[in-house]
Amino acid sequence: MATKRKKKRRIRKSLLVILLLIAVAGVAAYIHFRPQKESADNRFTCCSLTHDELMELVESEEIYDSYPMEDYLFYGETLNLFYKEYSLGRMDPVLAKTLIVRNLQSGKEYSFLVTDMIDSQIDLSSLEKGIYSVSLTEDNTYKRIYFEESFCDEIFLVRRNRIKMKVSVIADSSFLEDGDPLDRNYLYLIVEESDEGDAYYDIILDPAYGYDTGDYVEKGATINEITKSEETYAFAMMIRERLEEKGLSVLVTRKNNYTLTPTYGEGGRLEQAYQSKGRYMFVIEMSSSQTSTESGLLTIHSSFTSDRFARSVTDYLLSQSKLEASSQTTSSENGVLASGRNSSGYDSYFIIRESGGRILGAAQTNEKSLQNAAFAAEERQGIQTVVLSYCYLNNQEDAEKYLQNREDYAEKTAEAILRYLGMGY
Repeated sequence: MATKRKKKRRIRKSLLVILLLIAVAGVAAYIHFRPQKESADNRFTCCSLTHDELMELVESEEIYDSYPMEDYLFYGETLNLFYKEYSLGRMDPVLAKTLIVRNLQSGKEYSFLVTDMIDSQIDLSSLEKGIYSVSLTEDNTYKRIYFEESFCDEIFLVRRNRIKMKVSVIADSSFLEDGDPLDRNYLYLIVEESDEGDAYYDIILDPAYGYDTGDYVEKGATINEITKSEETYAFAMMIRERLEEKGLSVLVTRKNNYTLTPTYGEGGRLEQAYQSKGRYMFVIEMSSSQTSTESGLLTIHSSFTSDRFARSVTDYLLSQSKLEASSQTTSSENGVLASGRNSSGYDSYFIIRESGGRILGAAQTNEKSLQNAAFAAEERQGIQTVVLSYCYLNNQEDAEKYLQNREDYAEKTAEAILRYLGMGY
């Protein structure tokens, strides 16, 4: 009898344990699968501000007048705003007005005088971390910029001191979510550190030649013991090594000296450049001319930009190396020229035009450029490109001078780029 009672007690205990396990599992399942209320911590925040602090900051802004914009585009690290839908070469009513970008936290203001050059508007790299309002001055009045259609966009800037900055461009009256909607889609810029851009590049180096045009293979001539395609690739790799030592991520558009890389179309150099999200591109070239007397460094930039970027790099090279300004340029040009324009008014230097996205009319001019339409024609983020040609190879003296100094030229080119980016030198 005692043995039977013990067995019954064991059975009861086992049933109790099983029931307890079932109950615990049920509670765990309810906790895991029950509808969750959105946590206040998941609401929109930025710049070390809580959502409530951000909402208070935005709602406390005093707006007395406003100014509508219809379009926006990037070039390099410059944000361009347009009153009308952008059209290359057309004068926009924003011209000659001043844009005021104000840090809502510190009150610090940045002003940008709008010219007809696409690198003259808001220099995003100059902005410190924070949230900014954007206004325009007209008739001595601040007019807050807004867009009729709402949007949110973002761009990643060049790493500086190994830190990648993201700029969110927001024109959305409801971007604060649970706050009262603003009366218009006012424009805000949010500048903050972000590891989202770690996979993106900063600088693009395009070693000229070594491509298949579709009509012929262009490897570049061999003149005075220099084969153009081989030399530009080797030179680009030297520059990349020095830039990467300083923390920049650098894309070289050619894999090696043996693989032909097309310029246009899917998988080509231009598509690589756009996908990289790099903000600046340097095309490495070696010139030749009809005579053997031409010599020196020649830098070419878009005819729709100022020469500020090209001038900064060129002046440093001329002052810090044995390079001399191209004999094709005047003393005032001093080695720097704007691209010519074709009969349709676009930059004639194709790599500058086709890397510029919508703001330079990429994928518009001929059948080859149309191969880029899928990724370039409507691209808002244009790459700021310059061409650097270091010598004239059919001038034997110039070619020999290059060979004797090319390591130093590569070193000084990297320094010139870093200097322009505010990273020393």
